[in-house]
Amino acid sequence: MYFYQIGYHSYEDSAKHLVMNKKLYSDKEFKTLISILYIEELLKIETDINELTIENIDFTIIIERLVKEFGFIKPEITTRFSPFGWASIKEDSDWREIKDKDLNFIRDIYKGYIKKLKIQKIMKSL
Repeated sequence: MYFYQIGYHSYEDSAKHLVMNKKLYSDKEFKTLISILYIEELLKIETDINELTIENIDFTIIIERLVKEFGFIKPEITTRFSPFGWASIKEDSDWREIKDKDLNFIRDIYKGYIKKLKIQKIMKSL
């Protein structure tokens, strides 16, 4: 089984989706297939105010087409870890208004890890 990623990125946003297939596509084959699907979807939603930008694509439609038309499989995600990326893990007050369980989780791990390192440093100095 081969894994493929589709999506887009920008300076402030990104969307990435994982799909699988038994077939091994070359880089050019896969990029050509996805480019055609992106273009087809963009042309369906084109309006005067909507430029043909990738961020306007509904990726669920692309994934559905990959599954139905090309035999791709959408993997079942067992778990995920994706904390808010702009907040400091060191300072609880940074981006406090963000209710992000993964951010709070890594902050707790950080505190425990730093405490452990401090204890190890003290023990070595004895």
